[in-house]
Amino acid sequence: MAGPTFVQSKSAQFASSGAQETLAFNTNVSLGSLIVVELASGANVTFTIGDSQSQTYTQAGTYSGASGGETTSLWYLFNTLAGPLTIKYTPSSACLTSIAIAEYSGMGLGALNQVINFTETNNHFWTNIVGSLVGDLVIGVWSQETNTTSISADVGSLREFQNNGSTACSIALADLVAVGTTTQPQCNISTFCVYASIAASFTPGSPPSASQ
Repeated sequence: MAGPTFVQSKSAQFASSGAQETLAFNTNVSLGSLIVVELASGANVTFTIGDSQSQTYTQAGTYSGASGGETTSLWYLFNTLAGPLTIKYTPSSACLTSIAIAEYSGMGLGALNQVINFTETNNHFWTNIVGSLVGDLVIGVWSQETNTTSISADVGSLREFQNNGSTACSIALADLVAVGTTTQPQCNISTFCVYASIAASFTPGSPPSASQ
């Protein structure tokens, strides 16, 4: 089976609301892909996650930063059904939110290897080293509290970036495939500070059988 491969991603911002919000992939997802959902809010909230295919998502990590109660949350689903896919989420209370979703092939019946939640306030930001195996897909999600002018990936690929100006719910999604037993995905970030961040490694598994 081929290793992890990025297929598609999408992101959006939503005004303050406690109602359900939705975001659909632009093209149909493929049977057996890994789906990743990342959320950032301007408040200390929890999220309920689902999709248009009534699939169940697992929470990899959630973190509320110490500087204002902003929350970042990471969810995933291995071995998705094929077809059109719309992600649905509901915050526990009204708040500004940003969402980023991504599809990866080549993950099979894999597993979450490790997740690290933390806060970083330096202008040059990188994740703490997250444990990984060779060939792991490493995902980084970052939320921020102040305005930004630029963001770029040093290591790996920056897939999505939503800037909510001076609020605490801007979001960035980046990924890489680990080439060693530890890895450090990085982003260069100018003129803003980063809070409520999550890094996770996912280990590919065997492909689903024809009956799955």
